[in-house]
Amino acid sequence: MFNTPFDVAVGIDGNIVIADTGHYRVRSFNTLTKEVITLVGTGSSGLKDGPMETATLSSPRGVALDVDGNVFITEQNGHCIRRFDPTSGEVVTIAGS
Repeated sequence: MFNTPFDVAVGIDGNIVIADTGHYRVRSFNTLTKEVITLVGTGSSGLKDGPMETATLSSPRGVALDVDGNVFITEQNGHCIRRFDPTSGEVVTIAGS
């Protein structure tokens, strides 16, 4: 199910956000239903910003959450920090390449 999960963060809802490094995705594990969903990433490596369905990640290694539910992602190969806004569904690079 995961390929080199590297980092996790727990949201205020109790769900766990996982940097699924080897699958080039950030995923969420619902602790109540035990369901795993992809938040960001197509499964192909890249540095494309935009809607969560088409945004690509390059080896996500770290995840952190803010109080608004935004997911901050550090990327090893992309040398950048990205923000995923779950309200808008958009991924943007906020620092780095």
